[in-house]
Amino acid sequence: MTTTNIKKTSKKNCLIYAALVAASMMGVIGSTQTLAHAKGNTDPTSSSVVTNVKALQALKDGDKEAFDTSIQLGADALVVGDYEAAISAGVTWINDFDESQLNAWDALALVRSPEGISTEKATAIYNNILALYPGTNHQVTDYERDIIGLVAIGEDPTNVNGTNLIQETIDGIADGQGDIYAVMYGLLALISADTKGIGDYQSEIDTLTTRLINMQNSDGYWTDEYGYTLDVTGMVMQALGSYQGTIDTSTSIFSAQGAVQNILLQPDTGEFLDPEQGTDSINSSSDAMIIAGLAACDIDPDELGATVSPVDALLSYQVPEGETDAGSFNWQPALTYSRQSATQEAVYTLDQFDYFKANKGSIYNFSE
Repeated sequence: MTTTNIKKTSKKNCLIYAALVAASMMGVIGSTQTLAHAKGNTDPTSSSVVTNVKALQALKDGDKEAFDTSIQLGADALVVGDYEAAISAGVTWINDFDESQLNAWDALALVRSPEGISTEKATAIYNNILALYPGTNHQVTDYERDIIGLVAIGEDPTNVNGTNLIQETIDGIADGQGDIYAVMYGLLALISADTKGIGDYQSEIDTLTTRLINMQNSDGYWTDEYGYTLDVTGMVMQALGSYQGTIDTSTSIFSAQGAVQNILLQPDTGEFLDPEQGTDSINSSSDAMIIAGLAACDIDPDELGATVSPVDALLSYQVPEGETDAGSFNWQPALTYSRQSATQEAVYTLDQFDYFKANKGSIYNFSE
């Protein structure tokens, strides 16, 4: 996969760097806005503040290359524009990606976007999923992922080359089996199938919802067996926000919102920090999962009291027009780890944010 072509040090950046060394804090604020204006964007948003914070940290650390990258990415990201433009650019990248590698998460991102999914891409994804079955090395989360993708493109997950993915999922999480990932993805998969009318899975949905609520810790968030918090908390919130039934999820969601706002959110950057990890672990995928979780629970991620909009912080990871892999999302500003999954997650997160803005509920509700 081609890595992002990060522009190297320019004369303009050298001048900005020298000015910042001399002026310290006073020189950082406004530098990315200035570059954004030079690129033709006359309405810079708080995305520039994200970059200013990252640039300032690089300056303090004496890391000139990181500084140059932060300034360039910030100015370029501002040109991308608002979240709707970011969705469109992300969808274009997915549509241009190798069809043989498209999967269920690409399906969700495309189907829930304003552009929708083409017959060509839906067929390609369906064939890619079909090629996985039957098989003997599947985890229950594989079945759950593919249920979501198949439901999204209007295909039957109960007969995938003779494999009933829904029954495999139910069997894999019955009687308390499965870790937190199996439970939360299982809940989303069964909600998707149930709302699509494929079957009545309310009993299993209620059981999994109760299990997730009981897995919440006293601080209000969720942590997996390896000690990671952000992705799993965001996904559980997506699942609880998608739930339709008689179980009261409001207390759990309220507690989760408090944890996100008071523990996980970094108000100066709009990003989220795992309480058990360092700042070098901050990445677009984890930011995306928390934003999607909040939006699915009908909570505005931009109303948490942060100086910087979390949505703008996420947009700062998008590769700008004119660069290699334009429209995709970096996992970290200068790292291209798992570009496909980072882009999938960012796009369907922005889809969910768009649904929230339009009062359309969860992207996993297929009853419409």
